[in-house]
Amino acid sequence: MRQRMDRAAILRQRVRRVPGDLGHPYWVPASDTNPDDHVQFRVIGEISREDFYDIFATMTEKPFGLDRAPWEVHVLTDVCGVEDLPDRATVVAVRVHHAATDGLGSVQIARALFDDPDASPAVTGTPGPVRGAAGSLLRLPGQFGGLARSLRQSAAARKAFARLVESGEVTTPKAQRPRTRFNDEQSGQHVLGRVKLSLAEVRAIARATGTSINDVILTIISGGLATFLSEAGETPNDSLAAQVPRAIRDGHAEVTAANKLTTMFVDLHTDEHDPLARLKQIHESADFEKHRVQQPESIAMEVTLDHAPAIYLKSAMRLAARGNAKRAKAKKAAGQVPLANTLVSNVPRGRANLKFGDSPVVDSFCAPMIHRGNSLAHGVTSIGDVLSVQFTSDDAMMPDPLVYERALGFAFGELKIAVSRKLPERSAAH
Repeated sequence: MRQRMDRAAILRQRVRRVPGDLGHPYWVPASDTNPDDHVQFRVIGEISREDFYDIFATMTEKPFGLDRAPWEVHVLTDVCGVEDLPDRATVVAVRVHHAATDGLGSVQIARALFDDPDASPAVTGTPGPVRGAAGSLLRLPGQFGGLARSLRQSAAARKAFARLVESGEVTTPKAQRPRTRFNDEQSGQHVLGRVKLSLAEVRAIARATGTSINDVILTIISGGLATFLSEAGETPNDSLAAQVPRAIRDGHAEVTAANKLTTMFVDLHTDEHDPLARLKQIHESADFEKHRVQQPESIAMEVTLDHAPAIYLKSAMRLAARGNAKRAKAKKAAGQVPLANTLVSNVPRGRANLKFGDSPVVDSFCAPMIHRGNSLAHGVTSIGDVLSVQFTSDDAMMPDPLVYERALGFAFGELKIAVSRKLPERSAAH
């Protein structure tokens, strides 16, 4: 582990704040980083599936401190009794702060730690000299000048984007969605669930229907969510939508943040009962969103804050939080939420050529983060031919994750049957 750490520079850096937050936090070397302080070993033994996943659900609740490099590795050995894991399995959980990198970057860090010679973790930032309050004050005029230029560019981009919308070239997502139980305030502990699927079967459905793997996954989640809410007597009066992060790494030099992401808001068409029709509609909605977020004008509107001085951001975020709280209160009274009801993030882990010590990697899963106003998050992982859909929720909203697991499994089976019945020749050919 000590040798492999050198392949990911971020593992030997930590964040330092400028006094008074007069400047942006910045990365400094953490040359004294000792793997013993970041790697935790625990012998598990016989354990129920529910209790085992609770370990990972609660693991995400612990925040990172700023006094050391923001990462952890948890090694759980001799795991027995969890039916969807090999007996006496060793499970390794890698936690990396989102300030360090995005999902694709974290995969490269994990692959470097798990002995992939081709892994190439990105360098988040070059550690610089200590930045004091006086120097940060002197830099503020130039930073506000840069912000003014960025705001002018953003305003021009907004006007150009509005023209694209008016012409019909771009379609914007629906602004309001029905509120569900998962869009209320969290009041319990995190719970984790997981459904394993065959990547080959998912890929075959995508090929047979002319859609993508992501479209198929969104359709499964749509069906599972609709079934779960219906069985609870809480069918929404309109379709729900998913917040879907999308990488914008290539061809966008203007995006300088460590998290090179934009966000799509994809209609899940939960009001469509036919799974094949739902898949087609989700495919179309996802294409609309991909087209929207790929527009240079859309990206230009999003990068404005990358150029904002820290002192401006701090004040702006406080004002935005107050405004959002007022709007959220009004929307709650109206039974609505803005843009999306749940999160779906798909980050493939790549080939199954990894190992930890002498043990080969045979499976991969994650514990997606939930946040205020969105207490159901899905993380999709795949390594080799194993694809997993994980979800995190609040136990006050989802007391028994097995109910939702069954709903997701049922949605996948229903979609497979629909494809085989309506497209028998094409699905058989693939």
